[in-house]
Amino acid sequence: MGYRMNKENPSNLFLPAAALMQSNSSSAALLGFFPLAAERPYLYINACFLVMAKYPYRHTQEGCDGYCFLYTENGQGSLTLGGKKDAPITLAQEQLFLWPCSQGFSLRTVSSHWNHYFLFLDGREAEYFYRLFSQKGAHPWPVPPSSRLPSLLSGLSRKDRDAYASPLQQIFLSTALLTEALALCQSPGEEALCPDYLLAIRRMLDEEYSLPCSLDLLEKRFQVSKFRIAREFSQYFHQAPISYLNSRRLEAAKNLLVTTDDKIHEISAKTGFGNPTLFIRSFKKECPNSFYCC
Repeated sequence: MGYRMNKENPSNLFLPAAALMQSNSSSAALLGFFPLAAERPYLYINACFLVMAKYPYRHTQEGCDGYCFLYTENGQGSLTLGGKKDAPITLAQEQLFLWPCSQGFSLRTVSSHWNHYFLFLDGREAEYFYRLFSQKGAHPWPVPPSSRLPSLLSGLSRKDRDAYASPLQQIFLSTALLTEALALCQSPGEEALCPDYLLAIRRMLDEEYSLPCSLDLLEKRFQVSKFRIAREFSQYFHQAPISYLNSRRLEAAKNLLVTTDDKIHEISAKTGFGNPTLFIRSFKKECPNSFYCC
């Protein structure tokens, strides 16, 4: 499935776009769009969708103007930017991500279902907000339970068509949404006080998950006691280092299961499990309700 959106498209073409997102019991509701004839404000929501996706949902988007904002309500998906050669980005539950639409992209389900809000943002200030986001890193951001973001998004489904057509209402809607999201990315949290060696360990686990690893190897590489590593890593990241590594390997494995035709033994080798039996056991323990385990 694919669709092109730009400023020349009449607003009623967003309805076929919503239809294209539906497949295999998946559904996509067009919550609202900005009419072509209206005066365009400096920041606005061009179109807003609520997608209730089920495996094997896939949506391919050709390059278009503006930026995409995606928040995963539950389930998990995968985003590939540009072309198939780009590494997929995991979009996990209660995470948000903002990216430019110019090069096109592809969305896929990773879990059995994936419910997410999917917005197209435009206007001259959209680039300003994107720059602020990108300064904090090009990766999805977790949304804590205390955030107003989920309620702001659910409120979009209760807006009537006039709200999306009003430039002033559009400014209020999009500014509130992006300001709340940006506050999450700029919140220092515990990581601001995190020792550098722990950040280096986490970066190593993110990038070198396919290689063998143990607390003894971490102790030797970073010249820090393995007992201190285990204690402080859990303190700052709320997960033991080997458990974090195992989660990272499983994320990579799920992406390979969806985006490639690799066999189980090939995926287990590429993601650091080595033994297919260990991979299958870990997968079933972490994702007992996944369709992969059926």
